[in-house]
Amino acid sequence: KLKPTLQHFIIDGETLTDESFTHFSELTCLVDLRISFCDSMDSPGFREISRLSSLEFLKLRRAGNLMSVDFVQGFSDMKLKNLLHLNLSECATLCDDGLISVSLNCPMLSELILCWCWELTDQSLCSVVNNCKFLSEINLCGVVRLSGEFLCEIPGSLIGLKSVDLEQVPNIDVHQLLDLLEWNPDLNIK
Repeated sequence: KLKPTLQHFIIDGETLTDESFTHFSELTCLVDLRISFCDSMDSPGFREISRLSSLEFLKLRRAGNLMSVDFVQGFSDMKLKNLLHLNLSECATLCDDGLISVSLNCPMLSELILCWCWELTDQSLCSVVNNCKFLSEINLCGVVRLSGEFLCEIPGSLIGLKSVDLEQVPNIDVHQLLDLLEWNPDLNIK
């Protein structure tokens, strides 16, 4: 009964199967889908979720069964172009190609949370900074392969940036952070 009207769906996905996730595409009015513990989500489930073109908020935490190509295809062709908030924390298989697909197809993002996505590098973050001009918050806690190259792109691209979380990112140079604070003294850097 709720399928045609449900707009917000927040669920712990720990007990869900991939078959369960494949039925989410029937919730065509969803604007907010938040799933923690997507450990059982596979390609078919994510493919169906990516058909929810009205989504503005998407959280898929710990979707470790997805392959890199799933992220590329799931975010391709502007399918999720209305996303404003995206949380892919602990998606260990998310790599640069997938995040570049996000950056090219979700231009309205204002919040991006990628905690503990270990495979990401500065290459994909540069693409995010150059394509997602409305970002105000970026959380990169535990993204250990970053060297900070993307940080020098921020002043010319993300004028509305308010917060950058770089906790547990060991290769960021303090001078890069000082340069950001010189550009915007009100920027919150963790």
